[in-house]
Amino acid sequence: IFAGPNGFKIDQETAQVTVDRAFLNYETRTTHTIIVGAIDDGFRADGTTPSPCDVDYRGLLEIDGRCRLRHEQTITIRVKNVNEIPLLLDTNRYIKENMPKDTFIGAKIVGTDVDAEDELSYTIVAGNDLGLFAIEACNGQLRILDPSLDYENRINYELDIMIEDKEKASMVAKVGVHVVDDNENPVVDQPQPVSVQENSVEDTL
Repeated sequence: IFAGPNGFKIDQETAQVTVDRAFLNYETRTTHTIIVGAIDDGFRADGTTPSPCDVDYRGLLEIDGRCRLRHEQTITIRVKNVNEIPLLLDTNRYIKENMPKDTFIGAKIVGTDVDAEDELSYTIVAGNDLGLFAIEACNGQLRILDPSLDYENRINYELDIMIEDKEKASMVAKVGVHVVDDNENPVVDQPQPVSVQENSVEDTL
C-alpha cells in the first residue's frame, strides 16, 4: 500500500488487504481510499533471465540490468452499516406526593442511538409491580398512572426502563423515582356530641 499510514495494510504475498489501525465507523466516514501497488522481480518466465528495458522505461533499474515493472491502483473501501445498541443512562426523577393521574414526572427520559434516523421506544420492564407509573413509548415521558404516591408511606421507587430500536437492539437502565414531601392540610375529626351542666365553674371540661 503506497497511500501512507492510513490504517490499512496488505500482505505482500497474498495481496490481502486488512484493517491495521483504522477506526471504521459508518456514522463518521463511509469510504476510505488507498493506493495499492504491485512490482515484479524483473525476470522473464524462467526466473533467471533479466527482462530487457524499454526505451521509455521509468521503473526500478537494478544493477544486474533488470527492469522491474510496477503498477498502482486506487482502491475504495466502503464501510457497511451495522445496527448498534442504543444508549440509556441511569437517572433520577422527583415528584411531589399526592399529584393527580397523568402528571409528568420530571423531564423525558432520553436515550441516544448513533444509527442515523433510528427510532427508539421506551418500556417499564421492572419495578412497577404496584402499577403506579407509566411511560410514553414514543418519547420516554414518565407519568403517574395511579395517583397514590404518599411521602409518608414510601419515598423511593426504582424502575427498570428498557430502550429499544427498530431492529430490537436494546438496553436497560435504572430510573429512581423519589417522592417529595408536600405540606398537607391538617385534618380535624368530626367531634361527637358533648354536654355540660349549666352554672359550671371556670375551667370545667
